[in-house]
Amino acid sequence: MKTLVTGCSGTLGAATAYALASAGHTVLALAHRRPLPRLREAGVAAVPGSLGSAAQLADHADELDGLDAVVHCAFDWRRSPPGHFERTNVDGALALFQAAEKLGARRFVQVSSVMAYGLAIGRAAQPVAEAAPLVGPSTALDRYAAVKAQLEQRLADAAQAARCDVVAVRPGLIFTDEQLPLVRVLGNGARRAALLGGTGRNHLPYVHADDVAALIVRVLGADRAAPAYNATPTHRLPTAAVARAWLRARGARPLVVPMRTLPLEAAVLASAAARAARSGTWQAPNLRYGRMRTNRNIVYSNERAASELGWEDTVTAATLRGDHG
Repeated sequence: MKTLVTGCSGTLGAATAYALASAGHTVLALAHRRPLPRLREAGVAAVPGSLGSAAQLADHADELDGLDAVVHCAFDWRRSPPGHFERTNVDGALALFQAAEKLGARRFVQVSSVMAYGLAIGRAAQPVAEAAPLVGPSTALDRYAAVKAQLEQRLADAAQAARCDVVAVRPGLIFTDEQLPLVRVLGNGARRAALLGGTGRNHLPYVHADDVAALIVRVLGADRAAPAYNATPTHRLPTAAVARAWLRARGARPLVVPMRTLPLEAAVLASAAARAARSGTWQAPNLRYGRMRTNRNIVYSNERAASELGWEDTVTAATLRGDHG
């Protein structure tokens, strides 16, 4: 299967390209920078381009001849100039989908996020499954969540009149062997400390990038796929336990220090003030969103991926095994 992957300079894009190449795919990376050495060694070839130039993929028709699928991992985080964030991430992805269909692709995998459900859904008693409604623009606490939800809807609408189906993969909080989001690691060697926001007793949906990539491989290999799959952990661990287990897997004897909300927000405000002093422009941090994101305790179901595709979060479980409190 010939598959084009975007965002290969990023964590998940690189992991996905490598996993697809290892599974026997002919992998092409849409690259505005050179692919990582690991990908070149795996046989991943570069196709020049970016989200802003997706419509120009026809210029590389020879390289893309026989294209079967596209996996869209790229995301542009720049918030300026005004409108750039939404325009690049939504309109750019739609242009990529349209170009992919014209090139003959039959499946388009959009890497979304569980943030597309919103955070207020945390009051629900049951794990959040793929049938749950996505967050609306008026209720989204952050533009990222709103853009992910909007993009999913726009792609689903476009797919209704297309020969290319769209599958959304919604990861939780992606971590790697090198990085654990929302946790700041201090020190080197065997003794390291970790600062994390919140009490440390809540659950966050940490999932290893390799497990998300493995789910994408299974989605592309399925004869028929559902419109969306959650890529989320099977086992619930408190965030402090996750931080300890991750540091132990790095060979450290960890000290984990939870940061309460007020000190954390004071640190965020101080950081924003320092950036404003350097740039001359003040951008107020979204404290309400940060508070909810750090302290949320929402469980997401991965039953659909497990039952339909046989997916398991094996790397996540292996990394975090053995530390439950």
